[in-house]
Amino acid sequence: MTDNPKLKGLGGWLIVIAIFIIFSIVVNLFAIGFIVMIFKDHWGDFINPASEYYIPNFSWVFPVELGLNAILIPFALYLLYLFFTKNYKFPYYMIGYLVTSCTFVLLDQFFSYHYVKLPIETSDIAKIVRQFIWSGIWAAYILRSERVANTFVEGQCKSHNNIIN
Repeated sequence: MTDNPKLKGLGGWLIVIAIFIIFSIVVNLFAIGFIVMIFKDHWGDFINPASEYYIPNFSWVFPVELGLNAILIPFALYLLYLFFTKNYKFPYYMIGYLVTSCTFVLLDQFFSYHYVKLPIETSDIAKIVRQFIWSGIWAAYILRSERVANTFVEGQCKSHNNIIN
């Protein structure tokens, strides 16, 4: 940690992280609402083996995927709270969020291919690679940034600070 006043506060690349967190909340809320709206009237068609629209294992895979996406919303809301209060926990939780997001993308693809029998397409691989690259870049920034180290110090006891540094 340095005493450089230019590298402290919610500025610089941290603005991009804040926008990302807000954007992820909006996208997850919209996606859940949109998916529920589409499937609510035709749910029976997708889980009935006699239906031409039947999707194997859809009756449990769909709620699991919705649940995984729903988990990210309160996680991201808590991240926003930690971010704007400049809490020392923010970097740790942000890295946890990035890892969780990567895990959920992999689980989504695994469920879709293994249980619902959807083919793996190039766009699916690209989505996974993008998520891992994005997460890796931001995790590295959070771990190495002086601005992050200088900004997220609220709520941190002095003995904790001495142990980390």
